[in-house]
Amino acid sequence: MPLPAVMPMEASPKPGHGLGVKNANIYANETLTSFFRRLTFTQDGSLLLTPAGQYSIPHPGENEGHRAAYEIINTVYIYTRGGINKPPIAHLPGHKKPSVAVKCSPIFYTIRDGPVVTKNITIDTSSTEEPIPALPEPVISSPTPDAPLKAQKSPFLHPSDSGPTSTPKKLEVATGAASPGPPMAFSLPYRMVYAVATQDSVLLYDTQQQTPLCIVSNLHCATFTDLTWSNDGLTLLMTSSDGFCSTLTFSPSELGEQYI
Repeated sequence: MPLPAVMPMEASPKPGHGLGVKNANIYANETLTSFFRRLTFTQDGSLLLTPAGQYSIPHPGENEGHRAAYEIINTVYIYTRGGINKPPIAHLPGHKKPSVAVKCSPIFYTIRDGPVVTKNITIDTSSTEEPIPALPEPVISSPTPDAPLKAQKSPFLHPSDSGPTSTPKKLEVATGAASPGPPMAFSLPYRMVYAVATQDSVLLYDTQQQTPLCIVSNLHCATFTDLTWSNDGLTLLMTSSDGFCSTLTFSPSELGEQYI
């Protein structure tokens, strides 16, 4: 099957443009505390997603002749099936801590009419006495003629936990500004949903947009170690190094309509 067309990564700085070329490690070294680095292929086999990436952003020196300063950001690198031995074609920036695992949902979804606003969900674990509250209902409960995203389903999640250290007291949901970006991050006839676990949060992405659908943080007290999806794509399980397991449960069609 044809490989997807994606937006290329930013080119490395070239000589003569004020910044010299410098070799840099694109993955974290052995100092990163993690049991595994769980990379994965997408369900159609066209893309390889690799965690624990590090992307260097050059900043020119304040004065001429000074060395450029490099900012290291945590990321997930994306390769094509036929270009695993070549540089990555894209990456996912914005992770506060290193990523340790990536897992793809087994379900293919239809293309949406537009981008989804990122939902930031923070769970307060300061008290273990009160039960976990239910997440709020979607803002758009049903499509309306005037709604700009008629096929959009709100990416709200329903977290539950099996361990006392993660029993939350209250929930904070913040809506981030949506970045219009390109109409499609990957040129595919369907959407694939995948989850990225960093050391302190879980981010939900799809192949239609570059920004995450949802970010769940402060869910566990220890570092995440692994992720897995149920066969119907409605449940995402997460484990951490303290031995606890949590789940994110989606209602039918919450992530979109299934592609047939």
